[in-house]
Amino acid sequence: MINKLYSGKMEIRPVLILLFLFTSMSFAQYYEESSYSGVGLPYFEYSLNRQFSSDFKNSKVILIAETIYDDLTFVKSPKSGYDAELEWLIAVYSEEEKLVFSRSITKNINVTEYVETNSRSKKITLRDEIPLEAGKYKVLLRILDLTTNQSAQRTLMVDIPNYYEEDVAISDILFLKSVQFDSVGVLKDYEPIIGDNFTVRDGEFYIYFNVFSKK
Repeated sequence: MINKLYSGKMEIRPVLILLFLFTSMSFAQYYEESSYSGVGLPYFEYSLNRQFSSDFKNSKVILIAETIYDDLTFVKSPKSGYDAELEWLIAVYSEEEKLVFSRSITKNINVTEYVETNSRSKKITLRDEIPLEAGKYKVLLRILDLTTNQSAQRTLMVDIPNYYEEDVAISDILFLKSVQFDSVGVLKDYEPIIGDNFTVRDGEFYIYFNVFSKK
């Protein structure tokens, strides 16, 4: 499917491609879990994806992070089940080490069964969009387990080009597990695939990216 967004003579095309992979097809990439996971810290996976903005001036970075239940600390809930609480802290610095963006996001998790608190398949996902002008930035992400005050942080460097000076430009590619559309067919929500690699043996996944053209 291709969703098109037009504005005057300039055009940004968000492209969403559904790929069907059958077991007879050979398609595999490999991902190794970090050794830091499972040692009592709220370790997380983390990626940045550069996309265009519809104002033809700025760009945006889609920040995606995941931590598994087993890396969080759950306590008995006063109501029912077990609770965990965490806080994501986002800070973006320019090349001159000036803070240009910051945000904190708190998430609460409740599970019914104790066995779920040790799950290594269930995850908490953070997805946020950061508006940025062209330039080089340091993006710091910190996770704080509010039950134990244990924390972990990671930093990624990102270079945002000036897409709008080019005749044709393409954004980063984002792999998605599932998507949701609104009543007019516009992408409403999605579940990303995070990590350096992934393995798909059958089923389907989506590829999302933007194409910019002055013509």
